[in-house]
Amino acid sequence: MIAPNNNNARYHYQQALLLDKDNSIAQGGLKKVIAKQIESYLQLGNNRIDKLQLMLPKNNNAVFYFRKVLDLKSKNSQAENGLHRVVEKYIQLAKRSFVEKKYSKGLRYIERGLEIDADNTELLELKKDNLMRKK
Repeated sequence: MIAPNNNNARYHYQQALLLDKDNSIAQGGLKKVIAKQIESYLQLGNNRIDKLQLMLPKNNNAVFYFRKVLDLKSKNSQAENGLHRVVEKYIQLAKRSFVEKKYSKGLRYIERGLEIDADNTELLELKKDNLMRKK
């Protein structure tokens, strides 16, 4: 539906809409393609959380897929919830690292979480409380 470039359903529906912006068949087809893409990206994002591929590998991780959804539909609650779950994972990983006295590792997890949610009060508190312990 979206591959290969310039020869897929999405591309052809977009081309039809360039010629006739009121083409209801192309509009409906494009909506279906986008809905399928969103469904696929959400599934991939959730799968990557399960595998703890939160921000790595590049272009194949939970954050990447949830942001792809938000590029297609900016107010998608499932993608927003997915990003929140990633931040929660980073909080858990950071706390576990601090208990194990792996302070540098814990601070890296905090920084990754803050890349997603820069205003997260729990991450900011954890950072403040553990910044001096870095080993």
